[in-house]
Amino acid sequence: MTKLYPRKTNLRRTQLITPCDDAWDLMHKAARSKTDIVRLELEDGVLPARKTQARQWCLRGLQEIDWGDKEIWVRITHFDYGYAEEDIDMLVQGQPNVILMGKAQGPQDLLHLDQLIGDAERRHGIPPGTVKMGCVIERIRAVHTVEALAACSPRMSMMCCGLDDLSNEYGYRLTRLPADALETLYVRSRVVLAARLAGITALDYPYLKYRDLESSELDARFSARLGFHGKQIISPAQAEGVHRAFAPTEKELAWATAILDTVEKAQGSTTAVFIINGEMIDAPHILQARKIMERQRTSA
Repeated sequence: MTKLYPRKTNLRRTQLITPCDDAWDLMHKAARSKTDIVRLELEDGVLPARKTQARQWCLRGLQEIDWGDKEIWVRITHFDYGYAEEDIDMLVQGQPNVILMGKAQGPQDLLHLDQLIGDAERRHGIPPGTVKMGCVIERIRAVHTVEALAACSPRMSMMCCGLDDLSNEYGYRLTRLPADALETLYVRSRVVLAARLAGITALDYPYLKYRDLESSELDARFSARLGFHGKQIISPAQAEGVHRAFAPTEKELAWATAILDTVEKAQGSTTAVFIINGEMIDAPHILQARKIMERQRTSA
């Protein structure tokens, strides 16, 4: 009998993409990594002739590997390709935290996914709502409807950017330089805005030159500045740098500490506006300072 290890929902700074194509060693390596999320890959990373076998490896990984406190997500193919229904029915048994749809076009895709996950939960005796869902924004129709996608169901949990695939329809020319991607700024900002409005997670595109850890961290700092919750990665070695990128900088911590110390000393006074290090500080800045300190506490 297989053992289903409990998995927690924690930080979502990094999502390690891990193929399921006869990749038992890779899955165990991912389980030992420092990433927050492991995404088991059944979409473009698996050839059509190997989809069935990969699905079986994926379920085995969900049921047998001790993933610790990591979330485990699975990306499946879009309904147009003919594998999604079998993927959903089999993989819900393994209770991944999230099933995400590749190449989603609009809310109708996610509503159909929602229904199929719910049906599979009932068939397999799993409490309703256990398995959440999400999607990859890699089609221009998805960009056009991104706010509706993000808010289409209580089961929605996340969205992430698929900038290479999207470029084929959108027509922008990727620079592929770290933190220098003005051509994708609109798309990335739309995804962040939609996710923040819906109260779900937004993850940015991975930096593909995964051996260049300095550039990988630099690119992650750009993602953090745009408001993403985290970033996809393709190597465990990228995790530590990306985690640093999403943690507050020393400059931010010093700024926040000075504000909160001043506010604490002013308790009981009628002062609502402060001058700290030559900068005017009022309520929005105090809230920002508190958020910085909370990020520091959760990322430590």
